[in-house]
Amino acid sequence: MYACMCGKAPPPAINRAENDGLKPVVRRFAGRYTRPLLEAVDWCLQMDQVARPQKVDDLLDFLNNTPVEGVAAEQESIIGRLGRKLPWGRKPE
Repeated sequence: MYACMCGKAPPPAINRAENDGLKPVVRRFAGRYTRPLLEAVDWCLQMDQVARPQKVDDLLDFLNNTPVEGVAAEQESIIGRLGRKLPWGRKPE
């Protein structure tokens, strides 16, 4: 996801361990993407491997259970909103 947002992969962890100049995407892309999505990307980029999601299910739970900003009644999750935008996720009209 970071590479899709930035147009390049994050620096290798070995380089970041020496001098971590990676700016959190929450600040870098605020207003461009939803805050929960940016928080998920930053979570996955934590230098401490124990601080990262330990299972894909942890990340999916976060994305499925975090409401999208500005969506009131349904409190649609990020995954739900993305699913509606994908051609195979749209319901026939």
